[in-house]
Amino acid sequence: MLPYPVTIGYDVSSIFGRNGIARYSREVLRGLSMHDGIGMRLVGTWNQRTEMQELFPPKQQLDVRLTLTHERALGAPLRRLVRLYKKHEIKHVFDGVDLVHYLGPQKVFAQHHRVISTVHDLIPMYAEYAVERGLRYRFPRMLERQLRKSHALVCPSAWVANTIKEKFPWFKGGLTVTPLAASGTFRPSELSDEVRRRYKIEGRYLVYVGRIDVARKNLDRILEAWMRLSPQYRFKTRFVVVTDRSDVHVQRFINNLSFSLDNSVDFLTTVSTTDLVQIISNARGMVFASQAEGFGLPILEAMQCGCPVITSSTSSMPEVAGDAAIYVEPQRVDSIADAMTKLLDDDELYALLREQGLARSRCFSWTNTAERTLRAYQECLEM
Repeated sequence: MLPYPVTIGYDVSSIFGRNGIARYSREVLRGLSMHDGIGMRLVGTWNQRTEMQELFPPKQQLDVRLTLTHERALGAPLRRLVRLYKKHEIKHVFDGVDLVHYLGPQKVFAQHHRVISTVHDLIPMYAEYAVERGLRYRFPRMLERQLRKSHALVCPSAWVANTIKEKFPWFKGGLTVTPLAASGTFRPSELSDEVRRRYKIEGRYLVYVGRIDVARKNLDRILEAWMRLSPQYRFKTRFVVVTDRSDVHVQRFINNLSFSLDNSVDFLTTVSTTDLVQIISNARGMVFASQAEGFGLPILEAMQCGCPVITSSTSSMPEVAGDAAIYVEPQRVDSIADAMTKLLDDDELYALLREQGLARSRCFSWTNTAERTLRAYQECLEM
């Protein structure tokens, strides 16, 4: 697609983990690495060597430079000093590249020939989404700095693109929407006896997957809606919460609820991706009634596993789910409870949503994400 060979620089310091930004970063880099005419300079810290070797086999011709100083190298009190030093490191290590692509929020910038940034969401700028006060204060300044350093932006949804235009009308650089996709790992899978025993999964269940310590994920209202269902539902069906938080965090979350849970609610921690795929695939449905999302990747992951989805009618989620989900008003507990009841009662609706979800998930692919990103590169380089 690009009319000439180019070299793109990437800061990969934060691409490993299970959060959405890390998954996006890994998948888009894998997709871009398959294209001829692109040289990729991957810059990170020395302790990422093992993860980089697993992500990119040695046979791939990549320029990997794991030389950056880790932000916590001198401890938290001297973090600001380290960032000043990293600014010089970043400028030096990206010297000679045609374009630098920052894959997410960036704290350290240097002057480059061309910069494109991925803005995943602007949720902290909305007070109604229950974002921690300190982040609401820091985020706008951090994002404004990133936009002023960027010649173009990519973002995962039209909702994010429109929010950028609304909040930062002075930004006149290129703006490209690059929808995300679910990994090929997520596909309909049987629930093995081993997984069933390990997590004590029996009978029908609804599932939630995600953070429990982020208020906008709305898990408190989701569980309140579950507890409002009649006992006959909770006797026959379970609600399974899958999170990567520790048992200590789980107990703290439960203690802070304004209502009590019964034994129909299970919390699963340290679940591998392979086990997660089986758990999602065999759920009656996923409840993803977040207050706001920049994209909402768990929606596609569930649909690609053949799992019906209950999600919110706000922000980007209708863009992702299309006509293949049950929509709720995330602020209304009764709306979420009604959707749960409908999905549990109606076998025909379950079957319809399963097929519609599988079809909808095929509209998204990381190949498409990479192609759109390449177009954004071309437009940025031609500016």
